[in-house]
Amino acid sequence: MIDRLSAAPDSFLESWLVAKGLPWAVDLIREYVP
Repeated sequence: MIDRLSAAPDSFLESWLVAKGLPWAVDLIREYVP
């Protein structure tokens, strides 16, 4: 998951969501953001 997030432009937002315990939100973002 870390490798995937590091390549994302919104990596900070995604890392924050994961830290908040919302990994499903990251998956939702990744589904709509190429």
